[in-house]
Amino acid sequence: MIELLILTILLDNKSSIYGIKQKIENKFSAFFKISFGSIYPALKKLEKNKYVTVKTQLSPGGQKKSTYSITNEGKEYFQVLMLEVLPENPALASQLINIKLIALPKIEVTLQQQATNTIIEHLEHNKANIEILLNNPENNKDKFQKKFLEYNLIKTLEDIKWISSLTS
Repeated sequence: MIELLILTILLDNKSSIYGIKQKIENKFSAFFKISFGSIYPALKKLEKNKYVTVKTQLSPGGQKKSTYSITNEGKEYFQVLMLEVLPENPALASQLINIKLIALPKIEVTLQQQATNTIIEHLEHNKANIEILLNNPENNKDKFQKKFLEYNLIKTLEDIKWISSLTS
């Protein structure tokens, strides 16, 4: 997930680790909080895999400044991440959906359709699971739980409808 965030930022411009953090906060802060402690290892992993390059220079004050750039391999890896199946964990999947939807314009139109289809398939699976829970008589005993499941079913249906409209 952090790799996808970093690559999304670097697609626009090369940046320092501070710039990457700032841009992630500007674009994604409503959905995701990030620290230097999580950005740095992800950048090192991306660099090791040749998805980003780093150029280190000395500033006029004598401090080292590292600037990261995405490579062609990194651009390809970004597309792979955008098309990757979402995890089963609902909280993690929800965060990734938000990130992918924000990053969607950074891939070509045919890949946008594939990416949204992957998201919709995931949401359809969630919808089916919610319907199973709603049809379980045990869950109807607790009024709050039933209302909560109904709310999530409505929300999931609206998400599917809205995401479907993005590429139609």
